[in-house]
Amino acid sequence: MKKIILIIILLIVFCTACNADFFHTRLQLLNALTDEDGEKIDEMSSEIIRCFTERDKEALKELFCEVVRNTPDFDDEIEKAFEYFECDGFLWAEKKLHASGGNSWSDGRRVKWYLSPIIHYISVRVGSAPDTESRYYAINYFWYIINEEDESLEGLHYINIELLNVDSFTLGSREHRGY
Repeated sequence: MKKIILIIILLIVFCTACNADFFHTRLQLLNALTDEDGEKIDEMSSEIIRCFTERDKEALKELFCEVVRNTPDFDDEIEKAFEYFECDGFLWAEKKLHASGGNSWSDGRRVKWYLSPIIHYISVRVGSAPDTESRYYAINYFWYIINEEDESLEGLHYINIELLNVDSFTLGSREHRGY
């Protein structure tokens, strides 16, 4: 009887140890994926901010996916976006390195990966001294990092720019997200 109890206790300890190790490994994998998302978000958010604050229309256009870039009036939309986002000097931005999104895997590799981050505050200077005023914008965007089913969808699909508590402007299309 003592041997049976000892065997049961050893089995419970063994199963618990294996289970704890599994959860620890799973947690490490999830953290790695989250960190990778954060790095991508930081890079893309910084580039979007740079494009708008330095008025780099061509670089902004290249961030968009081929499908959106090739829509008939996209160049006019970019012009309107730059008219909407007034900036004579960049002050600071608050970027969040997490976002909603998703991904799909096949045979151990990621075949779809999309994110929808938000840049909560972008503070810019509008006007010249002494009439300088600050404006605060928020930007959210949808971005396919990987889409092996249709690579023409890889890139930004839309950028929604909000002049905080006033109104907003959307550049691109929410129609082609394909998930």
